[in-house]
Amino acid sequence: MSSNKGTLSRKVFVHEVINPPYAGHSIDAKINVLNSKHLEISDLKKDDGQQSFTLKIIDPMSLGIQNFQEYNVEIFFDRILLACNLVLKSAAFSRHKSDSSHTIVERENSQSSGTKITRTPEGIIIEVNETLGITDSVHITAGFEENLDEIQVLDIFKKLDRLVGTNKTNLQVGDIKKSLDEYSAGMSSFDRIGIFKHLYSSMELATNCDGNDRTGSRLDNEVNKIVRTPSLTVQNWREFNDRTKHINRNPQEEKWYQENLSRLGEKLHPLRETCQKIILGRLQNI
Repeated sequence: MSSNKGTLSRKVFVHEVINPPYAGHSIDAKINVLNSKHLEISDLKKDDGQQSFTLKIIDPMSLGIQNFQEYNVEIFFDRILLACNLVLKSAAFSRHKSDSSHTIVERENSQSSGTKITRTPEGIIIEVNETLGITDSVHITAGFEENLDEIQVLDIFKKLDRLVGTNKTNLQVGDIKKSLDEYSAGMSSFDRIGIFKHLYSSMELATNCDGNDRTGSRLDNEVNKIVRTPSLTVQNWREFNDRTKHINRNPQEEKWYQENLSRLGEKLHPLRETCQKIILGRLQNI
């Protein structure tokens, strides 16, 4: 039996948040896509040392896209990427370097089965198990490893879709949208300071999108109340974020800043996780 389904596909870059590809640095990823009926990863490549792949969305109309006009397609694809990044813990998907290219729209009428295995020149294996056009799992092997559950991705995608144009919420919709923009910018940043600053802004906006303008210890305590991140940890993030924006006034401040800068990689995972928990909790009310 064959099916006639539209597909969207585009080039996507992937990196590890704590090891962004600044100064020529890059790291390979192993991404396991679980429970996949709509998302397919293939065509792994290296582009100036940075890892990229083709992300295909199968049957996007069943996910709610109304038409295939370019603007709608790009917005739809960006929401899928954002949903993926709200599920991933270590990896980040980005359109970096590919903004000038467009998402490819195709119509398919095909049936495939069996397993296709491709070995790239870098020795990275791409394994795609296909049954009746449905990808059961995708493995990109090398470097760090992470699972991406399509069920979680599409659940978040639907919440993001509902956020568009809604005003039926007690939350400040503009602030949660700004929080999501900052989170997306963090996933596309290629240096640790940039990632940290975007994620901190995202956390702050998501925390205060209930209409309260919390600062200082009030913000620290509210984050602790919402997601149980220790108040002292949030305080450290807040103070470090402040120091990135202001000139250090004395040698003690400079020393403190440099010590925290040297441990910046340790801050990114817990900060990202805190952002995700607050954002996803807020989206439950949309």
